[in-house]
Amino acid sequence: MKTRNLFFALVVGLALATAPIVGCGDDTTDPSNNANNTKQDVGGDKTDVGGDKTDVGGDKTDVGGNTDTGGGTDTSTPVEECEGNTTFFGQVGGDKAPNGGTWTTDKTELKDDAGIQAVLDAVPNVPGKDRVQQDHTASPLEIRGATIIATFAKDASKGVFWVQDQKAGLRIRLSKADNVSEIVRVGQIVDFDITGTQNFEGHIQVEKLTNFTIVEQTSAVPYTDLTGNDISADLYNTNVRVDGQLVGEGNPCGGSETNPSICYNLVHGDKTVEFRSASQFLKTGACVTFFGPLNINPGPSRDDVTEPKVQLDTTNYDWYYETFK
Repeated sequence: MKTRNLFFALVVGLALATAPIVGCGDDTTDPSNNANNTKQDVGGDKTDVGGDKTDVGGDKTDVGGNTDTGGGTDTSTPVEECEGNTTFFGQVGGDKAPNGGTWTTDKTELKDDAGIQAVLDAVPNVPGKDRVQQDHTASPLEIRGATIIATFAKDASKGVFWVQDQKAGLRIRLSKADNVSEIVRVGQIVDFDITGTQNFEGHIQVEKLTNFTIVEQTSAVPYTDLTGNDISADLYNTNVRVDGQLVGEGNPCGGSETNPSICYNLVHGDKTVEFRSASQFLKTGACVTFFGPLNINPGPSRDDVTEPKVQLDTTNYDWYYETFK
């Protein structure tokens, strides 16, 4: 097996020799995932998070829903058993912000009820591909003692992160104007009051909050190892780990015009799950370890969705590690 680091070094060398330096919104290459470097278009305007473009709080955001054309499995492609990277834990354990925390498989390390389920229950389903916003200013929804389990890259973590307690996980997606004042890190335990939510294509998200307070700087961050097992939609917005191989050519499935996403089938054991990424380095046959929040496409909080499909969506490139032959 040959890691992608040598290949990446050659690509970077050629790029520096032939191309000018551009801003993060224009760079469509993703670096080695083993170096905790992440590419996202996060200058406060466009952010690719698993779906179609929508105007959220004045910023263009690709939020959760995407055109599902299937992973494109080629049944004639032989699937080899891939060895998982047993030392890869995504953002968990990194010493460089916004990564951090310590990994665990024990969910009792989380607070039993930080208020997340109450937030999910307070936001009604949408009939289809709609976006419904709710103002909770008069009676804010309280989150107390939730653990940060994942974030966007670098400063973008101030506006996009995931929290969890023992009951459920929840997405926070703020407009740039509503970002918190400091970088949010994985492993922090936080309190905040929710003053605005939205349900976009079945994805319940926090879009406005106040009184954001970091209660603890580092704590245990749980995950569920699902390699070779069925992946339950009940784990939506919580960290999962899956080791497998990409098969089929993959099909376009949303993303931005300049950095489209591709959906592959990831075979793990005798199971298959959709793997979505805008990475230009991925290719059929690659062995992949995914460690990040489980996505569902379309979102589960829609009246017309009876069997939501689980998806491994690499909206942060620190959530996967690839090796190839």
